[in-house]
Amino acid sequence: MALPDAASFWSGFTHPVLGVDHLTAMVAVGVVSARLGGWALFGIPSVFVMAMAVGGTFGLNGWVLLNAEVWIAVSLVLLGAVVAVDPARRSAMPVFAAAMAVAFVAVFGGAHGNAHGLEIPTTARPLSFAVGFLIGTALLHLVGLAFGKLPGRWPWIATPVRIAGAFAMALGGGMLMRS
Repeated sequence: MALPDAASFWSGFTHPVLGVDHLTAMVAVGVVSARLGGWALFGIPSVFVMAMAVGGTFGLNGWVLLNAEVWIAVSLVLLGAVVAVDPARRSAMPVFAAAMAVAFVAVFGGAHGNAHGLEIPTTARPLSFAVGFLIGTALLHLVGLAFGKLPGRWPWIATPVRIAGAFAMALGGGMLMRS
C-alpha cells in the first residue's frame, strides 16, 4: 500500500531534523550566512537548496556522485570551523572568497542532496518527499540565520555558538574517519 502524499511530504520534511549530520550542517549553513551578511544571508542558503535539489534528482535516478558521504563530512568540518571562529565578528567577503563560498556550498548541497536522494524510501512519493525535504532544509537554514545573528546582539551567546561549531567539526571528523 502506497503512502498518501501527506505522509511522503511529512517524512521528507522531518528527515533533515532527525538526522544529526543533516541538522548540524543545515543550521551551520545559516550561521555562516548570517556571519557573512549582505547577499549571503539568503544567497548561500538558496544556492545550497538548489544544489541539493539537483543532487537529489541525480540520486533519485540512481546516479551516485563520487564520495558524497566524504563531501558531507568535509562540509561539516569546514562549516563547523567557520562557525567556531568568533561568531560575533562579521566580515566583508571579497569577490574571490564569495565565489569560493558559493562553489563550496554548491558542492556540499549537491552531495547532501545526492546522498538523501539515493535514500528516499521506496514507499514514498519522490516529489512529495523531496518538496518536504527542501522546505525542512530551508527552515533549518532560517534557524541557523537566527542563531548566527544572536551573538551580535547578546555577546554571551557567542560561546555556545562556537561550541556548536566545534561539535560540527568533530561530527564531520568522525564521519571522515569512518569513510
